[in-house]
Amino acid sequence: MLPPSCPAVHEQPTLAVRLADAWPDREDAGLRVSCGDDCAATVDRGHAAQGRGPGTSAGPSWQGTLFRETDEVRVEVLAAADDAVLAVRTVAPDWEPVGDAGRCGPTGASVVLEP
Repeated sequence: MLPPSCPAVHEQPTLAVRLADAWPDREDAGLRVSCGDDCAATVDRGHAAQGRGPGTSAGPSWQGTLFRETDEVRVEVLAAADDAVLAVRTVAPDWEPVGDAGRCGPTGASVVLEP
């Protein structure tokens, strides 16, 4: 007997990234997340920074979607005054099912960046 198949609907994985409380000047920082050309990280509207680069968060947390799960994402910590890159981290999200849809449902991950 074959296992049941999943519907042909693509549900994008969600990702949340935040700076740890110990991060210096965290409230004034912004975050930019990227994951390669075939992944396309998009910041949620409520987290987007106006007047800053695309995909940049307003504040010490970033929440958005990716086109697909990926093994690594690049996170840039940006200065509030001029978007200068203060730090760069490559992180490996631990993707988990979201909700009760099992293997056919969406996935999500949460990452905390330590200073």
